[in-house]
Amino acid sequence: MWPTAADSLPICLSAVFAAILMFELVYPEAPQGNATRPVRMTPAPSLSALAPPDVSVALQRPLFTPTRSPPGAAPLSVGPQRLEDFRLAGSIRSERGTLAVLTLADGSTTTVRPGSTLLGWRVESIGAEGVRLRSGDATRLIPVSAGQAVSVAPIRAMP
Repeated sequence: MWPTAADSLPICLSAVFAAILMFELVYPEAPQGNATRPVRMTPAPSLSALAPPDVSVALQRPLFTPTRSPPGAAPLSVGPQRLEDFRLAGSIRSERGTLAVLTLADGSTTTVRPGSTLLGWRVESIGAEGVRLRSGDATRLIPVSAGQAVSVAPIRAMP
């Protein structure tokens, strides 16, 4: 039995596609448009130009800190960055829970409750000794400021 046209169709199509592919490889077209003039590209800066001349300069400006700024720029005034900057001025106990009042050296105040966070530390408890904070396995204590330890009876809410 002789091959029919349906049997030779895949072979004919393969031959046509092979011819087109060979033609494209032998005679590639030039790009269209404004590609006749060369494009000048600036060279990439070398790594030595990006690195500081002295390593100690880079160590004085750590990469991932909130106060990082370009060299010569005025320093940013951000809030406290350490737990040691806070002092416990006092605490208030009510039926709704305990609230601690923390002060900074500039006189500003902030309040925290058990369960809230302070500079990434979770407030674990507020007691007579101070505010106990936890971060992972570490615990810290913000003690009562010197000369300010005052025992006050719980406050009842007004009806």
